[in-house]
Amino acid sequence: MIPFSAVETNPELFVIHKTELEMLEEECVCFHTKLWLIKDKALLGAGVSITWLPRTGEIRSVTQAMDLLSLQAFMRDGLRTSLSNEKFTHFLPLYFGIEKEWTIHLVKKALSMISTGSTKKFNPK
Repeated sequence: MIPFSAVETNPELFVIHKTELEMLEEECVCFHTKLWLIKDKALLGAGVSITWLPRTGEIRSVTQAMDLLSLQAFMRDGLRTSLSNEKFTHFLPLYFGIEKEWTIHLVKKALSMISTGSTKKFNPK
């Protein structure tokens, strides 16, 4: 049997002693613009790729790129490829517990764009 090192036997070294806000500050950053969620007040989201059924126009599949990106990277810089070279067509804002009203407003616009091709036709039913 291989013995563990002293570091591996101390469970305190594996416990994260940070608040949720501290973790958001450290982890949530756009991979392209390097804008931070908290410090720069960047709206972060995910790139999603949508395919439709040609005959009916219904959504066939939705795939998500796993990298966080900012709305600025998507809109201003025209970013449409993730770090792992996955292509995406749309931006879907993610809610991290801050700026709730603004995020919900932009999620409605994003869902409207995905489902109708326009940001002004959102009608959830």
